[in-house]
Amino acid sequence: MIRTFISLSFVLAFSFNIQAQLIPFQKEELIGLCDANDRVILEAVYEDVRINDQHKIISLLKNDLWGLYNFKGQKLLDHIIKKQGFASPQILSLNLVTLNLNNKKNKKTGLIAVDDSYAKVRYFINPNKPLSSYKPYSQDRDKLTTHKVYTPYTPIHHITKVYSTDGSVNFLDSLGQNILPVNVKEGTVISNHMIGVYDGQHLSLHNEKGQSISDVKYHRVKQLFTPGLISGELIVEQVKKTKYFHLLSDKGDLITKTREYFTSSDNACLYQDSLGCKLYDGNGKVIWQGKGLSAKMAFLAKKKRYIITEKDNQFGVLSEFGDRLLPDTFTRIQTLNQDFILYNSNGVTVGDSNLVEVFKMNSVTEIKRLGKSDVFEFTRNAKKGIVSESGEILMNAEWDYTKFLNCDDLIQCMNYNDTIQRIRKFKDPSYEVFLPNQGNIRVDCRSKYFLRSHSNSNFIYDMNGTFLNEFDPRAPRQDITKSPYEIKEFGQEKSMMDASGKEVLSTRYLDIKALPILKKDGIYEHIYFCQTTEEKNFPNCEVLNNNLEPFIPKGYTFPNRWVHQMYKNPGLLCVVNEKDVIKNKYDFKVGVINTDGQWVIKPFHGQFVFLSKNLLVFVDRDSKKNILYNAKGEIIGKYDLFQNNNRNSYAQNRIFVGNFVSNMDKETFYEILQGEEITKEYERANKIEGIQGTKELTKILKKRNKKLDELGQRIEFIFGYIDMLGNIKLPLQFTRVNAFESQKDFAFVSKHNLNGEIQSYLIDTSGNVKFSAPFERLDYTGNYYKAEKDGKYCLVDTLGNQQTEFDFDEIKCNENRCLGKKDIEQYLITNDFKIKLLQEAEKAYIHRANNDYYYVETSKKIGDSYKYLKTFYLFDNENNLVKTFEEIEKISSKFKGVKLPSTHICIEKKGGIFQVYNTKSDTFVGG
Repeated sequence: MIRTFISLSFVLAFSFNIQAQLIPFQKEELIGLCDANDRVILEAVYEDVRINDQHKIISLLKNDLWGLYNFKGQKLLDHIIKKQGFASPQILSLNLVTLNLNNKKNKKTGLIAVDDSYAKVRYFINPNKPLSSYKPYSQDRDKLTTHKVYTPYTPIHHITKVYSTDGSVNFLDSLGQNILPVNVKEGTVISNHMIGVYDGQHLSLHNEKGQSISDVKYHRVKQLFTPGLISGELIVEQVKKTKYFHLLSDKGDLITKTREYFTSSDNACLYQDSLGCKLYDGNGKVIWQGKGLSAKMAFLAKKKRYIITEKDNQFGVLSEFGDRLLPDTFTRIQTLNQDFILYNSNGVTVGDSNLVEVFKMNSVTEIKRLGKSDVFEFTRNAKKGIVSESGEILMNAEWDYTKFLNCDDLIQCMNYNDTIQRIRKFKDPSYEVFLPNQGNIRVDCRSKYFLRSHSNSNFIYDMNGTFLNEFDPRAPRQDITKSPYEIKEFGQEKSMMDASGKEVLSTRYLDIKALPILKKDGIYEHIYFCQTTEEKNFPNCEVLNNNLEPFIPKGYTFPNRWVHQMYKNPGLLCVVNEKDVIKNKYDFKVGVINTDGQWVIKPFHGQFVFLSKNLLVFVDRDSKKNILYNAKGEIIGKYDLFQNNNRNSYAQNRIFVGNFVSNMDKETFYEILQGEEITKEYERANKIEGIQGTKELTKILKKRNKKLDELGQRIEFIFGYIDMLGNIKLPLQFTRVNAFESQKDFAFVSKHNLNGEIQSYLIDTSGNVKFSAPFERLDYTGNYYKAEKDGKYCLVDTLGNQQTEFDFDEIKCNENRCLGKKDIEQYLITNDFKIKLLQEAEKAYIHRANNDYYYVETSKKIGDSYKYLKTFYLFDNENNLVKTFEEIEKISSKFKGVKLPSTHICIEKKGGIFQVYNTKSDTFVGG
C-alpha cells in the first residue's frame, strides 16, 4: 500500500516551554495554538488539535493526516497518521513500572506508544529525546509469551519487547532504538539489564546493549521473588534429564550453581546442596549459611516468611534473614496457611504466623485446622476429635473420619466399622443427625438440605435427617423452577409446547409469562399469564394454573399490567371485578386469591397501591384508607396516607405513612388524589402514545401535587414510618416528613416541641436526632438546607442558622451556591449569603466552569412562543461578575476535549463554533 507523507510546517520564532500551557483557539473553523499570554504560536490552519499534557505531546490534523510534536516544537514522527473517525492517535503510557512488589519502587521507561489504527502499527517514542525517525511495529505486541521464562510478578522494564510487522522480535531501549542488531524469532525481557533470545529450545542471555553475556544456553529462566536474582535451569543430560540450576544476578553474572531448586522471598534466596544451605540477598551476597543443614522456605499468610531447618531429624526455625528463632529440637514442623504447628515427643504446640503460642495439646500425633473455620481436627490414639482455638475440646477423639461441612459449624463424623455416620455441630452438642455410612456427604447451606452420593444415586435429606428424595446424577440436570412447557412464538402470537412438540393450549395469545410457585412439599408448580388483548382493553389476561385450567373466581379478571408485580408474592394474585373494570379501569372492586382460587383478601371497592414481599397495600375507597395486608391476608395497618411515589426510599426500609388529625377537607383531599377529575385526566393522557403521552402524564401529576400541597397548608396530618413488612419503626408523631432516600440514611421531619412550637429535625432511620432547628419544614439543597414557612423558603446553613428571609418561592443549590426564585425573578445567593438579582427568567441553573469560576444559566421565554433566550453569567470564586454572555449554547473548561488553564474558558456558540475567552484580559483568543 502506498503511504502518503506530508510535512507540516512548524516554523516558530521560539521553542515551546515544556512547562507552558498551550491553548487551542478556533478561527474561521480552523484551529491554532497560542501560549498562556495569548500570543499566537501556530496560526489557525489546522483542522483539529489534541494536547496530551501527561506526555507533553501535540497532535495536529491537516488534510486528514495527524502529525505529532513535543512541547519543544520537535517533530516526533516523520510518518503522518491518517484520520480515523473523530479519534486522534492513541497515546499509551509505558512510563511508571513496578520493579519490586515489596517496596513498590517505580522506574520510568521513558517511552510512550503511539497507535496508528489505520495502518495497524505502533510507534515507540521518547518525546523528551526524539530520534530522527521511528520504525513501525505490530499493535499486537506481547501477544506471544515465551513459555520458558517464569516470573512471580510481571514488571515492565527499561527494555521494551516489540514485534515487527513480519512477526519477528526485537527489543527497544529507553530511546526507542533496537537493542539487537537483527530481529530474532522469539525472546523475552528477563530483567532491567538482560534479555533472553529463544531459538525454539534454549534461551541465550544478552545484556541491555544486545551483547551476548554467556555461552550457557538455558532450558528455562525464572525471575525469583528476591529482586535482583535470576534462576537459570540447564539440562546437562537429556536421557536422564539431569538438571543444574544457576543463580544469576539481574545482569547475568553467575553467583552459584546447584542441583536443587532455589526458593526465595522478597528479601532473600535459599540455596541448598549436599554440603548445607546458604541465604543470598538481592545483591548475591551470602547473609547466612548452615553447614550440614537442610532447609526450606515456609510461606504463611500475611506475607510471613520463615526458614525451617533440619539436621538429624530435628527441626528448627530461622527468620528469612537467617536469625535463629527456634532451636533444632522438634520432631516435625508444619506450616498451614496462618498456623505454625510444632511437634515433639510430648505432643503438639499450635502457633500463629508470628510464632506466638495459641494452645498446646499432649499425646497428639496430628492436628490441622478445618478449612477456614476457627476449630482444629486432632488425632489421639489413632482417633480424631475437634478442638477450638482456645484449646477447648469440642468433640472427643472417637472417630476414624471427620469433615467440616462449611456451614452452620456442621461436622461429618464416622467410624469405618459402623453402619451409620453422624452430622454434628461442635457449637451445639445436642444436635445430631444420623445418615447411612455410605457415600459422600454435602450440605446445601442456602436450601438447608443434605445430599448423599452413593453408587449411581443421590439421596436428599432435610436438616433433621429425614429422607426427602432420590435422583440419578447421570440424568440431565433440570432447573426445577423452569416450566415443563416451552413458550413458542407463532408470528405475533404465542403458545406453549410439551416435550413432544405438541401445542397444549387450545388458543394462542399475544404474550405468555410463567410464574414458578414453590409448594410446601418442595415441588414447584406454575401459573401462566396469557395476554388476550392490548393493555387498554379489558379483560386482557387469562390466568391458568399448573394444570392449564383457569382458576380466577367467576366475575373477576386479572389486569395484564400487574403481571410483574405478582412475582413479588408468588402464589398470590390480585384480581378485579370484570364488570367494574370494563366500565372504569380506575374504579373497581379488587381482591386477592391464591392459586387454588380461594379468597385471601375478599373483594372490596378499592385500588392496588403497592406490593413487596409480604406487604400488600390497597386503597379502600369506601373508608378512604390505605389498608396494609401481609401475605396471609391479615390486616397489619390502616393509614390515611401511604407514600409510594419515591421508590428510592424503600432501599432504607422506611416508608412514611400518615393520618388526618381531623376530617377537615379529607373529602377534598381524596377527590384530588384519586377522584373523578384526576381519573378523567389520566384517561385522556393514557390515550396519547410515546413521549408526548409521558409529558402529559407528568403535567397531570405536577398539577395534582401542587393542589395537594396547597391543601396541605390548611389541613393537619400526622406522619410516621413503617418497614417493608408493615411494622411501625417511627411512631406517627411528625407534622411534616421527607422520604429516606437510597443514598441517605437521614431524613428531615417536623413536629411540635414541648412549647407547642413546630421544630424541624434531621433524624436517622432509628429516630436519633442529628440536627434540629425552629422551622416548619427543612429539606436538603446542595451543601445547605432550605426551610419552609407559609409556602415560602429561606436558606439555612449547616449549623441551623437562618441566612435569608422567607421570601423565595423556590431555592436550589449547587454545592455552596444557590439560586432563589421570586415569581419570575431569579437571584443568586452566594456562599457568603449575599443576594444578587440576575433577571426575570422562567428557569435558572448554576454550574461550575472550572476550579476558579462558576456560571449561572437563565432561560427567558420569548413572548408566547416555545423559544427561550439564554443568558450566561460568569462569576469568579469571590462572586464577582466577570462576564455576561448571550446567544451561546454552553460554557466549558475544555476546548474539544483539551483542558484549558483556569484563566481561560471555552464558549460554544450555535453551529459548532468554539471561542476561548481569557478571563484576565477580557478578550477572545486568536482575535
